[in-house]
Amino acid sequence: MIRPVLIAWLVVAAATLLPAAGTAQTIQFQRMPGLPDGVTVSVLSDASDVTAMQIEPTETGWTYSFVLHPIRWREEPTFLISVPARTIANGGVDSAAMVLELDFSFKATERDRVIEVPLAAFAQFGNAERQRIEALPVFAQFEQIMLSQGLTRHFEARLSGNDGSTRRMAQVWFDSLVRAIQPADPDRRRPLRLGTTVVDTVARVFDGNGAKLSYFRGTVAQIRAAFWRDLLDAPKLLEVGQCDLLRLLAEDLRRRHGANPDDARLMQIGAPLDVLDKLDADVASCG
Repeated sequence: MIRPVLIAWLVVAAATLLPAAGTAQTIQFQRMPGLPDGVTVSVLSDASDVTAMQIEPTETGWTYSFVLHPIRWREEPTFLISVPARTIANGGVDSAAMVLELDFSFKATERDRVIEVPLAAFAQFGNAERQRIEALPVFAQFEQIMLSQGLTRHFEARLSGNDGSTRRMAQVWFDSLVRAIQPADPDRRRPLRLGTTVVDTVARVFDGNGAKLSYFRGTVAQIRAAFWRDLLDAPKLLEVGQCDLLRLLAEDLRRRHGANPDDARLMQIGAPLDVLDKLDADVASCG
């Protein structure tokens, strides 16, 4: 459950200094046993990119590193994993060729980190494989996200879009992302986001199921609204004089509020424009 941001954000929220901008983020896609030949990994560095940059493979996988530059409050790369069609051992059935996606969201105040993403391929299509993926433990979140996404893509290509198998794996894919973004233990939070692909997929395959569509829409809105929690960084940024980051935060929140004004109500922001005006005033007084 997302905790609301209270107007008391004006009180200093953190006792420790925020890290300086310019920290390094590294994502390592690890080639796991059974991953077929011909897999490629590319990256769109942000939403404005139209051409993905292919990452050079190594013997163990693919590594992408970048520095958080103080030009925007959040860096949101999307990784595209292209998996060729292949024949699965049980029954000699060909899997569909597919492009899998993994969407990240990094605040400008993130600390240096290395994120390891194991890349494995589903070994079967049957119920046993689906149950195995559903039962993966919390430390195998990335495997669950990628495997359930792969089976969703396969079933949607080979069966009808709203077939039970497609819906089952699409639900696992969506829910595993939600648990990674919004875990019960905040220390286990992954810097992921719900990209348009997973949101569009569940809307498409659950078309006609009003209860499920209502659940998906509500969950997407809650997670999107959680960006208001970034307000909690504002007092510390002002206190330590990180004025450029404070300005980027103010611009980001105002843009998000303009795109989805109802999100403030979900986070119990009573007067969002007043809050944003106060943030602008802090920017003007900073330094």
